[in-house]
Amino acid sequence: MTALLFDQNLSPKLIQRLGDIFPASIHVSQAGLAEAAVKFTQVANMIQTYEAVIDQDGVLRLLEPVKLPPMHRVLITVLDDEPELSGRESAILSEPALAADWLTPEEDNAWSHLAKLPSL
Repeated sequence: MTALLFDQNLSPKLIQRLGDIFPASIHVSQAGLAEAAVKFTQVANMIQTYEAVIDQDGVLRLLEPVKLPPMHRVLITVLDDEPELSGRESAILSEPALAADWLTPEEDNAWSHLAKLPSL
């Protein structure tokens, strides 16, 4: 027999409506868990996990853009395994090295003819 535990975001009336299908179901308010469920939801909404790698120079590089409000505490967990880099991650990590070659007056001059093309 399958029983469901309905969280605080769902109406307790669902238990009556689904009682014939899931007879042992219960709502968190009936189990005395409503306050605990709210606290768990608040904590779960605050914690976000982002993947990053540490490059050869020891610089932490996030694998995706992250927008955070200022003045937040951050915990960093360093894993024992080496990252398996995808093509995108390799490109992100190599961007500073490539920028040294790309961001030169010579490179700008070599590509300047593209600025004269009409935009699409």
